[in-house]
Amino acid sequence: MATKVQKISIALPKEMIADIRYAVDSGQYATTSEVIREAVREWRGKPRELPERVRVPKTKAEFLRRIQRSIASADRGDVKPAKEVFDRLEAKYRAMEAAQKLASRRRD
Repeated sequence: MATKVQKISIALPKEMIADIRYAVDSGQYATTSEVIREAVREWRGKPRELPERVRVPKTKAEFLRRIQRSIASADRGDVKPAKEVFDRLEAKYRAMEAAQKLASRRRD
């Protein structure tokens, strides 16, 4: 049974676009769709293990090691004041909101 093909629109940096066009122009691929399909197949085939700092510990021992590393880091002073972190986040989200409003105005 044939798979139905659906179209999507994606935005890529111009360097990636140039690489894709080169792959087609040089004969490595027949179409840009083939390039993207191969990239997606490769992406799907790779295990997607999260970095240790963001994944949930799998064992109690790993959990305790991470806690100890965090405590040691704080003891060395490798921390940022909460106010600095929250100020940075608030500025980031204000900028995102402003960009969304600007984009919305441009569409209208």
